[in-house]
Amino acid sequence: MTAVCDLGTGLDTAQPDQQARLPWSPGDKFICFSLERDGVVTIRASGTEPKLKFYLEVREDDEADARQLADALAAAVRSDVLQPQRFGFKG
Repeated sequence: MTAVCDLGTGLDTAQPDQQARLPWSPGDKFICFSLERDGVVTIRASGTEPKLKFYLEVREDDEADARQLADALAAAVRSDVLQPQRFGFKG
């Protein structure tokens, strides 16, 4: 991981002063992880439903490599970050 942006605290480790450039409010449920190899994982809570959403961004020269990396990141987010079995998440 190369940087973290947490809009619930205003932290952005990619910035020299560690302050988020995006608008934020205390308690916002949005966190973004910048990864090596130009990957980004953003996790946020829905504002209208009891669910978490996550978004992946990857950059590879080859589309098949990009899909493989995105699939691996999605699996890691589900199992290691969201931990559905531990927390009873569904979907």
